[in-house]
Amino acid sequence: MKRALKVLGGALGATAVAVAVWDAWARFGQSDVETVPYTVIERDGAFELREYPDVVVARTVAPSQREAFRRLFAYIDGANERTQGVAMTAPVATTPGVDVAMTAPVTTEPVEAGVEMAFFLPSTYTLDGAPEPTDDRVELDVVEHRRVAAYRFSWFATEASVERGRRRLDHALADRGLAAAGDHELHRYDDPRTPPWQRRNELVVELA
Repeated sequence: MKRALKVLGGALGATAVAVAVWDAWARFGQSDVETVPYTVIERDGAFELREYPDVVVARTVAPSQREAFRRLFAYIDGANERTQGVAMTAPVATTPGVDVAMTAPVTTEPVEAGVEMAFFLPSTYTLDGAPEPTDDRVELDVVEHRRVAAYRFSWFATEASVERGRRRLDHALADRGLAAAGDHELHRYDDPRTPPWQRRNELVVELA
């Protein structure tokens, strides 16, 4: 019995050390990533009203998040007219439920549900100064100054947690007599190696 408890204690200790190392590594790895600046107008727990400045984005519409991310990552990794690397910033913005034209050789243009994903470019870039993508499915755009509402949550951005966040955000807006002016966006700030308890996810919607 004592031996079993000793083994269990050792296993728990090793797990605690591994979690601590994972936690510390994740914090170090995220320390040099630029995030899109904003001004907080109101904060109430996980809910915030914010103002964002103009920001340049690279965006694409694809059938899946994996494909959208692959295209955008290729762009910042050098798939542009200058073969120039572009620093990764946070967050990555995703809007689900976008219609995507199919590329199969058919005479009509059916659509299927897809996602729109955007990478925010570093603040040093202007629309004219950013390198043009070599993939014509990736486009550069400016998201102009806007006022938004945001609801923040951690752990994994599952379908259930995103829907729960959407409901809470909409409820907070209704309580304040505010109206949304567009679709909800999912903002994710962390790379996949980040421990779930450290992850920062947000549901964001522009206000009318």
